[in-house]
Amino acid sequence: MIVEREQLFTAEDLTKEELFPNFIIVRRPINNETKDAGEWQGFIKDLKYTIRTSVAKSKSEIIQNFHSATEKINGTIQLNQKQNCANESIDEKLSNLKQQIDVQIKGLDSRMSEDMNFIKHTLAQLLQKQSQ
Repeated sequence: MIVEREQLFTAEDLTKEELFPNFIIVRRPINNETKDAGEWQGFIKDLKYTIRTSVAKSKSEIIQNFHSATEKINGTIQLNQKQNCANESIDEKLSNLKQQIDVQIKGLDSRMSEDMNFIKHTLAQLLQKQSQ
């Protein structure tokens, strides 16, 4: 039956994955003397069971994947929060260092200007002594 059906497909249909499921259902009669109605009831019962188990497996896989994805997302969020806290701490430290450097530069500027005034004054005195 499958071969007959596939002969009706176009070349494009043969490449579509949704037309070719990953499973095949095979039935064989337990007893050759069973009635047709009993065969169909058993076949339908088997189909229902197969569908239920497939759905249950798929559902559990989806739930498991959802939980693992949620855990990964929560871990990433926590890591980002820690990094943000660390970055804020680094920013505060850099700001404090900049303030300290600014204070030290101002102190050096004032000392340098005092030293320059001292050098000017000393040179002026030396030049006055030489000219006398």
